[in-house]
Amino acid sequence: MGRRALALGLLSSLLGSTSGAERIDLVLREGTNLAAARAPDGSYVLDLQGTLWHLPPEGGTASPLTDGMGDDRLPDVTPDGSRIVYQSYRNGTWDIWAVDSDGSNAVALTEGSADDREPAVSPNGARVAFSSDRLGSYDVYVLDLQSGDIVPVTEGPENDYMPCWSPKGDHIVFVSEREPAGLYRVDVSGPSLGQPTLVASFPGRIASPSYSPDGSRIAVRVLEDRSSSLVIVAASGGSPSKVATPPDVYPFRADWVDEKALVFTAAGSLWHQAVDDTEATRVLFEAKVTLDRPAYRRRSVEFSDERVQRRVKGFVRPVISPDDSMIAYAALGDIWIVPTEGGQSIPMTRDEHLDTDPDWSPDASRLVFSSDRAGTMDIWIRDVVEPPGSGEKRLTTSLGAELSPAWSPDGKTIAYLDDRSRLHVVSVDGTEDRTLTESRRGASMPTWSADSVHVAMAVHVPVSTRFREGINRILVVDTRTGESRLLDQPDGSFGTRDGDGPVWKPDGTAMAMAMDGALWVLPVSLDGTPQESPRQIGGEAVDFPSWSKDGERLVYVSPRGISELSVAPSTVRDLELGQVYEDVPAGGRFVVRDVRVVDGTGGPARDHMDVVVQGNRIESVEPTGAFVDPDVRVVDGSGKTLVPGLIDMHTHLSLPAWGARQGKIWLAHGVTSIRTPADAPYRVLEERESISAGRRIGPRIFYTGGAMDGDRIYYTGALAVGDPEELEQELARARELDYDLIKTYVRLPDELQSIVVRTAHAQGVFVTSHEVYPAVAFGIDGIEHIRGTSRRGFSPKVSDLGRSYDDVIELIARSKVYFTPTVLIHGGWALARSREPELLEDRRIQLYPPFFQEDLRNAEPGDFPTEAIEPYFATVSAIAERGGNVLAGTDSPIVPYGLSLLVEIEQLSEAGLGPLGAIRSATLLAAQALGAAADLGTIEPDKVADLVLVDGDPTANIRDLRKTEAVAIGGRLLTVEQLLR
Repeated sequence: MGRRALALGLLSSLLGSTSGAERIDLVLREGTNLAAARAPDGSYVLDLQGTLWHLPPEGGTASPLTDGMGDDRLPDVTPDGSRIVYQSYRNGTWDIWAVDSDGSNAVALTEGSADDREPAVSPNGARVAFSSDRLGSYDVYVLDLQSGDIVPVTEGPENDYMPCWSPKGDHIVFVSEREPAGLYRVDVSGPSLGQPTLVASFPGRIASPSYSPDGSRIAVRVLEDRSSSLVIVAASGGSPSKVATPPDVYPFRADWVDEKALVFTAAGSLWHQAVDDTEATRVLFEAKVTLDRPAYRRRSVEFSDERVQRRVKGFVRPVISPDDSMIAYAALGDIWIVPTEGGQSIPMTRDEHLDTDPDWSPDASRLVFSSDRAGTMDIWIRDVVEPPGSGEKRLTTSLGAELSPAWSPDGKTIAYLDDRSRLHVVSVDGTEDRTLTESRRGASMPTWSADSVHVAMAVHVPVSTRFREGINRILVVDTRTGESRLLDQPDGSFGTRDGDGPVWKPDGTAMAMAMDGALWVLPVSLDGTPQESPRQIGGEAVDFPSWSKDGERLVYVSPRGISELSVAPSTVRDLELGQVYEDVPAGGRFVVRDVRVVDGTGGPARDHMDVVVQGNRIESVEPTGAFVDPDVRVVDGSGKTLVPGLIDMHTHLSLPAWGARQGKIWLAHGVTSIRTPADAPYRVLEERESISAGRRIGPRIFYTGGAMDGDRIYYTGALAVGDPEELEQELARARELDYDLIKTYVRLPDELQSIVVRTAHAQGVFVTSHEVYPAVAFGIDGIEHIRGTSRRGFSPKVSDLGRSYDDVIELIARSKVYFTPTVLIHGGWALARSREPELLEDRRIQLYPPFFQEDLRNAEPGDFPTEAIEPYFATVSAIAERGGNVLAGTDSPIVPYGLSLLVEIEQLSEAGLGPLGAIRSATLLAAQALGAAADLGTIEPDKVADLVLVDGDPTANIRDLRKTEAVAIGGRLLTVEQLLR
């Protein structure tokens, strides 16, 4: 048993079982992306929602063979029927496993950091072919079951996968992305391998070939033009012929019963069909699953009606000055400096803009930082001795965003990133600005070598071109030539690509970085070449490490504030800053008179109502005329509708690239609360605290840190959690920073995900994920996206044609999880642009930064057929009809902030929720999911006064919800005109 498995077992036993669970028994009769293999006795092995099941030849009741916690997929049965070979994610990567036909004696046949997928047993049962990314692209390998030897049978930069043996076992056919792409074969009969040769090309995307018993024909799944089908091609090549299958054939291997018939999966079921027939016979099955959903007490959300003083937690990028006397950092929207021993912080800027990411000049007389005071995020320099607002110089002037500046040790140059994560170097006088790298999926803050020649930063490197996941690696750029190289490092990622390093030591001999839930140091040469393996010097989750001049100390942000680590001996002290802010509720009183009220409960609108607001709460909701007070401020609501403040339940902050404008955008569209299910925690805290303190304008924010992912990651802020010890550190940070929710991501194994759920629930915290099963069985609270990313290469929620079947609908609806479909990112936004060419003429578009406006307008909408989105609408409707909880969320900024939520609500209405149900998804139901329904989500007396006044009646025309005239957040009333100014 490996270290990960041992630690998992220990941690699971310590956590124990969950008491007070609600037991829900379900019978699943359909499968979404169901795979199947036929055994020699005519029975079947089904892969249904990551569990292997045995099904009798005639169908009927299926019996589980695996426990559901390994994400066991794509089974194949040995020729004697005694063993089942499959791919499993049980150990945190895809490995090839085998289990006896009765479900006993499960064993991993492969292991390691590579993903091994798509096993196929040879005709004599002695070997298993599979695909793997062991060499950086997908190739086909063969495992000898007796010796355990593994040899590659294809090699090269192109991806080769989905292997299938010929009936004689002398060659293998596989899917390849070679030129031309198609079905290839390779000879494996002799002592040396043959060269792959093309069998056939196809008009669409192909998957999972399978040979007929006589070896004359090959069946392949083909996806094209929103249709998926089985086709058959001669083994010698030629034109394929289509089998008249049911629609929506899944991308898995079909089994030949004999020369004339096939068994395959499609449209939610297992099917038996003669090749030349037009009718297929459905093989019925029933799979019984039990959901043990724990009852737990949600942590209460605090809404204070009084002035409250709070400790600042949102510290960003503390940097020690080169003379070791001061630390500069960002908080509450401004740049501050404080003595290294702690004490009173001194503001270097003081305005309503976002000033962030400071760094020192080599002589400690000046600071460089990023600010949107001129309208977009630019690089600015200021003299430290000057008072706020003076001694400042704007260094960059583009319409993009310039971020994360770093001053070179020789004082001549500043490195920074733009909004596309390209590295720039600009001379301190601003006369020369060079772009050194290409656009990337997020990069860390740049850091300089001691000789002012090289710049290092963390970048994302995919493991293969077949899938997007990869690892964070260090890129070193020579600023003289622009040449760059990736440093060698262990297989796993370090930290995130925001504030986790690397940070070069002043003498150039080492880099510091966050990794594996701790602080590490990597010894390097002057040009960044690693000299030794990294060593751990700290034992907690850290952000934004910064070296002292002598390299004997580092400061960083911890959940307790700004902390200092002495390297030898390793000791930690927390700086006593005592920095606080005051959360000031609204005062005053006003009435919205003679307005139509849609209260968010889903009930009918009420006309001619007066809604009275006192301070930050709703005082009364009465028929017009019942409230009389000549001294109160009156807002005319005649002909208008008042709805609760809208809540976007899935968005991500573009910090710091969008600056202070983000909050105004949301409010201008009536969005008064947002939930971010993954973001850099201290940057989100800085935004939230700045809004609460009145330094900036924006919605209330419900947040978490980076998504807890597995060894491979994709997004900039994703946490590459490799084992339970690191998970424990991240959960400790979540507890100390009072996360409102936790998100687990797609590469986190099921066992670790279950630990997150139990640990979070013990703290009263909501957990959400992309995953359906077994997540709903052990108590996940939310599911994000109707499709979304998956570690499998296919979705467990929808087929390639976008259709969900009864297993997904039942699991989501009956478990009562909160489901946020984000229809817009799966075609809904393209549909809206296609239907409304004038959609971007909304005057609020001017609030978006220029680079985003340009991207929006450059994205041609084209013609997007409504039928392409209808399967998603059908799923949303079915889940809602069965009592499921559907929430409105957008995944912005993939789609525009604010406007996208209004369009998502419109499409949820069209999907079957209707106007009142769609509004409820963004108000009451959203508030319930946040654990804040006692204060938010409806228009009722004593609720917090988050309100939106719109011109028209969205219950008659849901698009009227776009006509925002004014918004109140916590009783503070702002008109759209004010926000646009």
